[in-house]
Amino acid sequence: MQNYLRISVLLVLIIFVKFSFSQQRIFKRITPEFVEENQEEWLAGVSENVEFSSNYFLSQLAAFQFYPELSQVNISFVEKKISTSMAARPKILSLLRAREHRKYVIYFNNNENKMTDILPENLPFDARVGVLGHEMAHVTDYEKLSTIEIIFYGIRYFNRSQRRIIEYRTDSIAVAHGLGYQLQHFAEYVQSSSISDDYKSYKRDIYMTSEEIEVLMKELNYPEKK
Repeated sequence: MQNYLRISVLLVLIIFVKFSFSQQRIFKRITPEFVEENQEEWLAGVSENVEFSSNYFLSQLAAFQFYPELSQVNISFVEKKISTSMAARPKILSLLRAREHRKYVIYFNNNENKMTDILPENLPFDARVGVLGHEMAHVTDYEKLSTIEIIFYGIRYFNRSQRRIIEYRTDSIAVAHGLGYQLQHFAEYVQSSSISDDYKSYKRDIYMTSEEIEVLMKELNYPEKK
């Protein structure tokens, strides 16, 4: 995406998130110890519709604190070999049911032979929560769409320019939900990792950069990170 187009999209998204979301809680850095301290209270706010995975339970529980609107939604966390760190998908058959009965899966990549540096298990805890928050932002989008709209959403994703718009918007939703520092942590981690330059370039092209996340956080009056 050319710079002027990125700037235009960012300006539109700033307006979008300012008028569409009430800001959630903000943590400058999230640690597993902090989540464990609050585990009992936080878990009480999540329904039995949610199926946590044991390996990343604390990360998943932390992410739900930024998405109270998803606490009653049927979401399963599953480890699987996929082509990126994580991915959120509606269960296909559930799209044939009423919207309130839909089911979603958030996949965690466990393919140890590829992209080792950005496997969920190797990400810093705070950055992992950021990626997970991005995927949960996708679920908030799915929840607002009809089955036909979700199908078109998937078709759009095959077009690179449309994919940029989708992922850029999804990043903005995560930042608006309070996950700006965590998303920024992940973006910086990827660019400093030993992952291929092609993958780094893809991430910079399709998703918000650390600098763009910073701009959005300032517009949303995030507290300064010291």
